[in-house]
Amino acid sequence: MALVSGDIRFEEERWKPTKSIGATPVAILAVLENYARTTGKRIFRASAALQFLSAEQQPTADDLQRIVEESGHAFELLPNSMIKYKR
Repeated sequence: MALVSGDIRFEEERWKPTKSIGATPVAILAVLENYARTTGKRIFRASAALQFLSAEQQPTADDLQRIVEESGHAFELLPNSMIKYKR
């Protein structure tokens, strides 16, 4: 079924997904909030918090900006990929 739908492809003698399987926005916000709460930091590098996600789950810069903007003002994306936690 997956082969017919185009969700996977055979490459380098392995089956691989055609699209990256990224983390959901809720999961990304949970990772950011958990990092802020456990470290006590209000301003931190996005990469420091997102290091707990696999490479496939890492959001692009545009996706991260969109997710942060839709967070209900819990976070703010600052210059140099810094995140400000506002709760």
